[in-house]
Amino acid sequence: MIAVDKKPEAYKASPNGEEKGLNIHRVPTFIFYKENKEVARIVESPNEDYERDILNIINNKKYTSKYIVVEYLNNLMSEKSLEELSKNENYLKAYLVEYSKGSRELNTFGYKLLRSNNTEKALFVFRLNTKMYPYKSNVFDSLAEAYYTIKDYENSLKNYDKVLVLKPNDKNALEIIEKIKKEMKI
Repeated sequence: MIAVDKKPEAYKASPNGEEKGLNIHRVPTFIFYKENKEVARIVESPNEDYERDILNIINNKKYTSKYIVVEYLNNLMSEKSLEELSKNENYLKAYLVEYSKGSRELNTFGYKLLRSNNTEKALFVFRLNTKMYPYKSNVFDSLAEAYYTIKDYENSLKNYDKVLVLKPNDKNALEIIEKIKKEMKI
């Protein structure tokens, strides 16, 4: 068992880095291995209940975790460049939205990447999420926050403006916009 942190500066990180390379984006995550190879994982909660899910896994029955979009996208990002993935963004968007658990699935993954300094991957995930869920203010808020984190204030403002189009009195967006304007001395 490995405990992970929830503070922004150590988001989903363990004290000694044991989680690195394991794509821990939700907790708890149970990873099952056979002959040192991952064969399945239960992410956040079981599909049925823990006993049945574990029984299916150890009996080699087909098992898919709840967050297959994150699993799929994580594998793609380890095999292909972000440039290659960007060229297929329309296909990805159409394919992933069909299997996604909603905008929070990729948002959580994006924050995990951002907090572990995988900024370009995080931005890719957040941008993809805005294309999958263009009617949700929280996806633009997350993308804006990622840009703000790397001090790309221009893109941050553009996305906070989109938040305000969808949710005109969003307190967080209004506060961060004021912060950015002060930092930019606008």
